[in-house]
Amino acid sequence: MPFHGWGYFTSRYNNPEGQEAFHSPATPEIVLNYSGLYQQLERKGALQQQTDELDGAISDIIKSARRFGLIEVSVGVRKGCVEFDISYNRHMERQEDIRR
Repeated sequence: MPFHGWGYFTSRYNNPEGQEAFHSPATPEIVLNYSGLYQQLERKGALQQQTDELDGAISDIIKSARRFGLIEVSVGVRKGCVEFDISYNRHMERQEDIRR
């Protein structure tokens, strides 16, 4: 698929004509953001260092921002460990089941 489907995605979700043509008013159920591995920030003597202020924060989206999916999963690797941050729409039904 050319450009990993970006043309289709932007045509379908990013403009009113695409939404009308593809009949896509629906919100994506799951959005996955993978920030990857930043080895250069973890080396001793590196020019840039990762700040301690963001420890525990994988997602770069403020919690009060409007959600693009029903469930958003942000994944990153820090100090050799995979870390997950899972956010979900506060208006979804079955909140207790989601938290479990």
